[in-house]
Amino acid sequence: SGSFVQTQTSGPPGQTGFYSATINAYDGELVVVHAENSSYEGFANSTLAKAPSVTEINVTLNKIKGRPLLSNVVVDDEFPSPPDEIDLVGGGVKFVNCTGNVKDNEGYTDITNLTAVFYDSSQVNASSTDDNNNHYTNSSCALYNCSGTSCNFTCGFEVWYYANANESQSWICEVNATDTKGSSTTSSDSVSINSLLAISFPGTIDYGVVKPKEVSNESKGNVTNLGNVVIDIALEGYARSPGDNYSMNCTGGVNISIGFEKYNLTSSNPGDLTLSQFEQLYKNLTSSFVNETSFDLDFRKNDTFNEATRETYWRIYLSEGLASNSTCSGFVQIAALRNV
Repeated sequence: SGSFVQTQTSGPPGQTGFYSATINAYDGELVVVHAENSSYEGFANSTLAKAPSVTEINVTLNKIKGRPLLSNVVVDDEFPSPPDEIDLVGGGVKFVNCTGNVKDNEGYTDITNLTAVFYDSSQVNASSTDDNNNHYTNSSCALYNCSGTSCNFTCGFEVWYYANANESQSWICEVNATDTKGSSTTSSDSVSINSLLAISFPGTIDYGVVKPKEVSNESKGNVTNLGNVVIDIALEGYARSPGDNYSMNCTGGVNISIGFEKYNLTSSNPGDLTLSQFEQLYKNLTSSFVNETSFDLDFRKNDTFNEATRETYWRIYLSEGLASNSTCSGFVQIAALRNV
């Protein structure tokens, strides 16, 4: 408060580091002095009226402890190129690291705590509760390469595959450093999380024992979304190689036509079916991918269990000509599509 003009740097005999100054201040007013690396404060104390318009005051200045300083904060995955982009792992976790430098003019040992949050700022804020879709916390970041007044730091996060896709750098890593006095400071960096298309499906569709000229029992298979966007699916089938127009190849050299393997993506139809019912209730598998754009399977939102799964229903019909005790096998390919 007021003006501070240095007039001398001498002090009482035998003591150094004292300054006298001419200031404009009221009795009891706070005086703050900022030096190059530190700040000092004290209260004006009226001691002697020198003249009607002049009062001599004493101010004892105590050093104000500085806050920690954070710099060079960067958040990314293990691949620095392209920068500012994180690619998640289907059905798993991706290690995301927030790094930088922290400095305290009292010495690096004055830094008592370093924490960080990683969150989707388009949905939540830094103080929100943890949720694998949008908010992660590291309460014990690691300090290393410490010397003098500074340390490097690293704050790691295991980010789940269903963390929100946001490609406009709305994901923020915010770091907070605290010293022994309780003073703290924050700094941040932002990054994008890319869209992830990934699914799982059972390795086998088992139709059991099927007699010629009969429709198999219904077999079920769950499509599970292991990415972070709403998906549709595409389906195709083949016996030996893509595009061969068969659904299965059987011992004895007989193949089952692709149109005799069918699916239903919306409802189960248990029990025995005639060929006519089978053809009415199920859709033909084909030898080239067919996009099922109404599948609309959302991505996971529950941290306790994966609710992003849906049953699909399958049957096959065997025509005449297949030898008894034949064994048949084929392939069904299911691909994830971005729902639009």
